[in-house]
Amino acid sequence: MADQSTRAIFNYGDRDAPQEFPARHTKVQVPVLDGRCSGKTCDAGGLAEQLDSAGFSLVTDAPVVSSGLVQKGEDLQDSDVVDASYMDFHCEYFQRALGCHKVVAIGHVHRKSGTETALPTGLTQFVPREKGCITGAIANVHADYSEEATLVQKFRQVIEDDDETRGGRFTLVNCWRPLTTVHRWPLAVCDATSVNDEEDLYARATPENNNTVANAFPERAVDGTHKWYFWPAQTPEEMIVFKQWDEDSSLRQESTSVDDCKLRGVARQTLHSAFDLPAPPDAPVRWSLEARFACIWKPETNGIGDGLPFEEQSAM
Repeated sequence: MADQSTRAIFNYGDRDAPQEFPARHTKVQVPVLDGRCSGKTCDAGGLAEQLDSAGFSLVTDAPVVSSGLVQKGEDLQDSDVVDASYMDFHCEYFQRALGCHKVVAIGHVHRKSGTETALPTGLTQFVPREKGCITGAIANVHADYSEEATLVQKFRQVIEDDDETRGGRFTLVNCWRPLTTVHRWPLAVCDATSVNDEEDLYARATPENNNTVANAFPERAVDGTHKWYFWPAQTPEEMIVFKQWDEDSSLRQESTSVDDCKLRGVARQTLHSAFDLPAPPDAPVRWSLEARFACIWKPETNGIGDGLPFEEQSAM
């Protein structure tokens, strides 16, 4: 398999006007490594380790066509099909792969790119409020949630209100699957071990989505520290799974000076962005489906992430 690593321009936050992102941003050219040639793929047996160390992986054993879930990837354009079978398919997959107590389906989003730009005319980057609507691709470096995010606060309360899970752990994950083979505007993800959360990330409110996201300052990307990956010609039979948030409520309550993810030695969240990949003029636009889930562990179950400290995992 030929290595298709490349270089691309990524949009980072502007240090002089961070809250004006993405209207104001800093463009940084970075290497984007071929994930297939870099060991960033796994099946269910390796997903927990990949999520905890890097924050993401390409999953190869959750196909939708060869499993009989749909006849072709484009069938997943139908939100009713997604709601009827796709979400349950992934709930079962994550419970098996991660060994969590339960999995809660949060929702799904359809995205469509343009050709010359990630965001087609007439579409926005925001998650639509109405079922069946399509939103644009996002070519801005971000993580989906931060400490103040509404959904993070919601699941803190969800596990606290349940006697079985009170004091336990929850992880929010995003499953990114193309509906046809990707030739334009693929998704890239950044290895969490290459990101210094305290120095690189900052929170930015996005009231359009009732959310607070994390954006990134550019300095460590400029010096080549951030390690970005993508998977050339990704098909609908493959999905990228990445962490949106990871929190252990018992450790969060015990320690206010150190993030619980540091104490547990795991990645908390994953920076990601679409990027402009050269494609033939007749290459189709990118259609993709994001499905989001909460994986919840009882407090007596440590879940994924036990073992080596994060610093030692980073050196492996």
